[in-house]
Amino acid sequence: MFKFEIKKDKFFLYFEKDQNLQKLGEFYIDEILLENVESAVLELEKAKKTIKEFLQKKKIDPSKIWNQLKEADTIEKMAAIFNSLEEDQRRKVADFILTNVNIFKEPGASFVKYYDPSSAKIII
Repeated sequence: MFKFEIKKDKFFLYFEKDQNLQKLGEFYIDEILLENVESAVLELEKAKKTIKEFLQKKKIDPSKIWNQLKEADTIEKMAAIFNSLEEDQRRKVADFILTNVNIFKEPGASFVKYYDPSSAKIII
């Protein structure tokens, strides 16, 4: 967590983690500081958006991915969709398929036939 304090004509910025306070900077309070703070706020908003997008990608719904995979009309298309996912996502989707899908009929059977657990990819 970021913290700050103002003493006389100086602005002090700190970062606190696990009850340890680390000083990040000491700045004179002036127009340049104000401009830098405004710029930092804009950059932090961009960072916030990027982090949210990253976390959203990590929160995939394996059943939705399975619905996309089973719509593929060839194993090559299924492989292209599946293999384009990040490895941790592929493993989550594979776990879903192997535990929730009938792997004795298509398209589950094709998935199991070509799925390689060591690489977490569909290998044709």
